[in-house]
Amino acid sequence: MKHFDKMLYFHSKQVSSYCILLAEEYGFSKDFISDVKIAGLLHDIGKISISKDVLNKKSKLSLNEYSYVKKHSVIGYNLLKSMSVSKTVLDGVLYHHERFDGKGYPEGLKGSEIPITGRIMGLVDAYSAMVMDRPYRQALTHSAALLELRKNSGSQFDPSLIDCFVKSFKTDKLFYVK
Repeated sequence: MKHFDKMLYFHSKQVSSYCILLAEEYGFSKDFISDVKIAGLLHDIGKISISKDVLNKKSKLSLNEYSYVKKHSVIGYNLLKSMSVSKTVLDGVLYHHERFDGKGYPEGLKGSEIPITGRIMGLVDAYSAMVMDRPYRQALTHSAALLELRKNSGSQFDPSLIDCFVKSFKTDKLFYVK
């Protein structure tokens, strides 16, 4: 497995694990937790159609490259919607880049318009990305990543989910993996 493929695989496993623990801490049903586990594993499946050169680029993406990368959530959704995949999983794949303030993509949904799976996935995906080395930057520390989440509470992320996510770390249910 090439370096990027290993990183994407590890990232997806990490997102899935964190989604499970956050959903458990929040008190969701076993069926929802099962679906959010699958959504975590599949949230970036649309990246299979994105050039490795773009995904591994060490410098800032051009506007065209960024527009191209942003399509991965819709591509992933379209790949999965014809299969026997739950709406909860599809929502996580499609909406994990929506923002609580409505400035996300693909639809610019705001607040509770964003399905809960998308809000969970967006938070956990961002945390996982922050604490992992990327081709264009080094990983943040756990503390710096949590500070960044809190800084973006109410704008990028659902505040109630951040509180729950941070609480999970304090109760040792979530673990920091680098």
